[in-house]
Amino acid sequence: MKGGFLKSQFITPPPATQASPACNAMLALAGRLLALRAGPAPLILRGEERAQSKEGWETGASSLPHRRGESFRVRRRQKEMKMDTLRSASHLQREIGDELFAALVNSDNTAAVRKFAATLVKSALPTEMTVGGVTYEILSFLKGDEKSVVGHTMVERAKEMGANLGEEDCERFLKNQSDIPAALCGKVAFVFPDLRHPDDREYVADLDWGGDGWYLLWGWLSRDWRGRGRLLRRK
Repeated sequence: MKGGFLKSQFITPPPATQASPACNAMLALAGRLLALRAGPAPLILRGEERAQSKEGWETGASSLPHRRGESFRVRRRQKEMKMDTLRSASHLQREIGDELFAALVNSDNTAAVRKFAATLVKSALPTEMTVGGVTYEILSFLKGDEKSVVGHTMVERAKEMGANLGEEDCERFLKNQSDIPAALCGKVAFVFPDLRHPDDREYVADLDWGGDGWYLLWGWLSRDWRGRGRLLRRK
């Protein structure tokens, strides 16, 4: 540790107390909620790699943001998501009572809880929006009861659906973040399949909410992409 060791680190900590059943249930729900909310894993880039199109890498013509500090923002976003989830779980437990809360976190009820939650999300989230003067449809790349698909399948479906958007639209979203409905913040991540990382085309651009704005991240196509990701199609 810079500046020497702190004396406090040598103090013997008090014995741990056993967590209450309610606390354990809340932590269990928090873990499951985080798993459901998790989007594609971001690529933490080296040095000062920039999110620009292949036409703009050398000239700096693209106005997409630089990657400096991106890893810090990702860690901060993940920490904020964990705290928000714990607070939400605690509030839910108080509102519905211990018995119903225990039923929600019971692993035997996962399928029923997921189905019910999916109906709530579909009814609550907008299906289209206008950003920077352009109207977009908000689409899922999953079919039927699918919970996830590999990234390459997502890209194929995006092309079939006319939702294979790239840098122009991604830049429009970053410049006009105030146009994105607040109801979508923290609920979805927008995928732009035609915007690839310049050093590895196995990574595609996606915009995700970071607590104080939408940030450009890079998702790996060879992993599974869950239903939190959304494609966009111009109307």
